[in-house]
Amino acid sequence: MIRKFLDLSTGYLTQATRDMLDDGHGPTPIYPHPEGYGWFIWVPEAEDIPNLEDCPADLMACILYARRHGADYMLIDRDGPDDCDGLT
Repeated sequence: MIRKFLDLSTGYLTQATRDMLDDGHGPTPIYPHPEGYGWFIWVPEAEDIPNLEDCPADLMACILYARRHGADYMLIDRDGPDDCDGLT
C-alpha cells in the first residue's frame, strides 16, 4: 500500500504546540524528525483522535487540511512549505 503525506512548515504551529510535540505529547502517534527539526505525524479522521479536546487548534487545522487533501501523515519540519492555500 502506498500512502500520502503532507509536507508543512513548523511555522504553522505555535511555539506551545511545537514544545508539546518535542515532549512527545500529541493527539496521535508522533515520530521525531531524524535530524531533530520536526515531526512525522499520523493523520486520523477527527472522530478517531483520542482526547480531541486536548488537541491544539493549530495542530487540528493542519490535521484537517491534510485529511481534506487525502494525506495519511504529515511531515512538519522547519524546511517544509509555508504556502499551503487555505491553511493559516
